[in-house]
Amino acid sequence: TLNNIKWMAYIRNDRPVGQMLSRMSNLMEASIGRGGSLITLREEIAYIEDYITLMKIKYNEKLSIHYDIPEPLLNVEVIKFMLQPVIENSIHHGIEPLKGQGEIFVWAEREHEVLKIVVRDNGVGMEEERLREIEAWLADDSGSRLSQRIGVKNVHDRIRLQYGDYYGLTIRSGPNRGTTVEYRLPIKQLEEGEDYGIKNIARG
Repeated sequence: TLNNIKWMAYIRNDRPVGQMLSRMSNLMEASIGRGGSLITLREEIAYIEDYITLMKIKYNEKLSIHYDIPEPLLNVEVIKFMLQPVIENSIHHGIEPLKGQGEIFVWAEREHEVLKIVVRDNGVGMEEERLREIEAWLADDSGSRLSQRIGVKNVHDRIRLQYGDYYGLTIRSGPNRGTTVEYRLPIKQLEEGEDYGIKNIARG
């Protein structure tokens, strides 16, 4: 249905609307689980680009994102949609209340056999009490309904379920100091035949 509406927009020469619908289609197709739960970091960044493009409808020039990811790491295996919940939190809880330009930085590096990905924003940050609360949720293995409602908790648990308890998320923040979320995953090359994601995402 979205594709049909997209092409109607193109036929009527409303290219910006068509492009937005294309971005939304990409995200919806990925979110229904088509193609498996493991993808490359390159594909995960493509989903983030779709998401940020849509968010700019609301935030316009207030929101910008910057990447620093070495080319070889773009082909490393990651969990699908592991960046989006953290970036969503950065936007809504860190940047939206911020006076002035909001920026998100995403970078990755290899530490021996560990892939470290960092998402940092320049938002309003959080009080120590709130940070401790989130850290407690991340450590909660009881399966409580409260902890399951937290998007970052879901990502943290998915990473540990896939790769083991050594991996997952850590969070640093402070009032008016932004928030930094660090991901730790093993360095693994995704091979066809595994739980492989969408190889070629159509852009329009």
